[in-house]
Amino acid sequence: MAEPTPPAGTVIPPADALGPVIPPVQPSIRPPTPPVLATPPAAEPAAPLPEEKPETTEKGPPRQQPSAAELAACRNGLASLAITAEAEPPLFEGECGAPDPYKVTGFQSDAVTLVPAATIDCGAATALTHWVAEDVQSAAKAAFGAPVTKIAVAGSYTCRGRNNVPGARLSEHAFMNAIDISGFTVAGRMITVTETEGQSAADAAFITTVRKAACARFTTVLGPGSDPEHATHLHLDVLKRGRNGDYRICE
Repeated sequence: MAEPTPPAGTVIPPADALGPVIPPVQPSIRPPTPPVLATPPAAEPAAPLPEEKPETTEKGPPRQQPSAAELAACRNGLASLAITAEAEPPLFEGECGAPDPYKVTGFQSDAVTLVPAATIDCGAATALTHWVAEDVQSAAKAAFGAPVTKIAVAGSYTCRGRNNVPGARLSEHAFMNAIDISGFTVAGRMITVTETEGQSAADAAFITTVRKAACARFTTVLGPGSDPEHATHLHLDVLKRGRNGDYRICE
């Protein structure tokens, strides 16, 4: 197709008459400048954390020993009770021991014997004597028409941790404050703390009665059903707990 012809008389200026053609400036696109992060001050080296110790290494508060007056009062009171016991010199093995050990072999002029003999302190011996004379014997006579003649001891003084765990907080046995009882002999027959085959309902009721009565004499009573460590015996101790020293655990 032919290009159109301008009308006559039209003057067409040369291409450069309008001056140089300047192309539009295209905005430059630059990537954003990353922010400059301030360099944090050098941190001081952290202090080493204390080494964590397992719960079994807990030693508990320092043991408070009875005063001379308390010891004298306890000894005088024990001397008036029907107990067969030999006073021994103070015994300490590291943190273990007590100032007033007694080797107890029986009660009521040896009508009741402890087998084997138990090494406990004056406070535990006093509580044990009242329990045997006033609670155990009355329960045996009511249930069987006969008294207890022998008490089987599963443990007394030994310098060890609780539940025989090495390094654990010391047991009350370590302070001569505790005794473990595993059975009672009545009319020539052993009645065990643990229910056994052939144990009668009267046997079980007797164990329940003496166990409940122990809660009034001792500050701790544990036995079958408390935990696996006490499934075969009654653990009895006189640990002083609470503000007045009379808080009790009876399980």
